[in-house]
Amino acid sequence: MELNIGPNVVTFKHFTEKPNGDWRRWSADLYYLPKFIEYPSLAINNRLININSESELYGDYFFFLISQRKMEKSVFRNDPYHFFFLINEELADNEETKSLCNVFEIRVKNYDNEWQDWQAICSDTITVFRGEKHDDLTYLRSPITDELSDLKEKFEICYSGQLWISDVTGQRQIVTDRDMLLNINPFDNRITPFTDLGNPCYPFDDQVADLRRFKERYCNYDSDGKRI
Repeated sequence: MELNIGPNVVTFKHFTEKPNGDWRRWSADLYYLPKFIEYPSLAINNRLININSESELYGDYFFFLISQRKMEKSVFRNDPYHFFFLINEELADNEETKSLCNVFEIRVKNYDNEWQDWQAICSDTITVFRGEKHDDLTYLRSPITDELSDLKEKFEICYSGQLWISDVTGQRQIVTDRDMLLNINPFDNRITPFTDLGNPCYPFDDQVADLRRFKERYCNYDSDGKRI
């Protein structure tokens, strides 16, 4: 039986206008590109295939902070719903290019179908694949295009803005495309509000208004107490 090997990863990238090629729109200013990369273990149409090939996957795994059930302690996971997110933090870590690094906002639902906290990904691109484990091997599912509806159901991904790193404190911040300045928690990458009560150039009333905007965007709940 001849196997039709389709794309096994999808790459996300920010563009201000539609790029040339096979890029497709995911959300405003965020596009994705399904493609095939070499990998030794593939799950193709429910068949497990091992091939003589070196892995072309590279990058660092992003870890989500998830409370799997209500009232449970949050834990870090890099494989919610068997999706893996590979990022490249070289731009953010490089002194010369850190101010050029894009920041993406991402959140995931837990097993009770509740949205978790928004987190920041500092990377030029995000590469996503879905894997399944068999005998300690991870097989990449193909085609990845069959998994995208599940990805969109369980995750929310959007472009946030540009990275800014304070020369004084080293605090990573986001200058968003909504004219907001936000902090990135250094321990778990959660997006938190920026406050500066002692700054005479940042009036208190403006800070209150920005906190209200933050709450409406990142901490909004419905009448049943579920995060929107």
